[in-house]
Amino acid sequence: MEIAYWIPGKVYSDPVFIELDFFNIHGTRVAKPVNETHAPGSYTAFLPKRELPDGTYFVRLRANRSEENAERRSLKLIWAYRNQPEPKDPIDFKIENSPQDSLVKIVYSISEMFSSHPVFVEIIFFNNQNMMVARPVNKTHASGSYTAFLSKRGLPDGTYWVKMTAGRDFTLQGSPHSPYTVRRRENLIWAERK
Repeated sequence: MEIAYWIPGKVYSDPVFIELDFFNIHGTRVAKPVNETHAPGSYTAFLPKRELPDGTYFVRLRANRSEENAERRSLKLIWAYRNQPEPKDPIDFKIENSPQDSLVKIVYSISEMFSSHPVFVEIIFFNNQNMMVARPVNKTHASGSYTAFLSKRGLPDGTYWVKMTAGRDFTLQGSPHSPYTVRRRENLIWAERK
């Protein structure tokens, strides 16, 4: 399920921490497809149908962890085609990490269905303290598959959050694409550094 949301620039001039939560009828949070900081603009999140059974859910969208400005909606979800394969994300990445190599290989792709025009693509690595430690990809691409490399030098062993975003470049006014984001946790461990 694709979820579109926007942050009005007239209300928020600085980046805002956004949370989108799905709660079941008992008030238990069952999904959190958005949990990150955004600049004002339009965005899209994706919630795979396999994460939620058919039923009624309460959806809460809030900014800066404030209940005061939270939007709430009731939503009835019925998946007519639950047994069909899940559509692929319009963007994706894969990390290839060998303990013997001095580089981490990043293979990433942008689907033609996502955009027929070049889009701005960014891949960022965050440590457990949510601090950015590397940005190996930060440029505009046409649809297709690409490879980038990240040096292990200066990065300790451990778990990192990797976020790939493709879409509108915030420096271009009136750009037609809302950003799309894929996030994953990756363990980067290497036996020896070269």
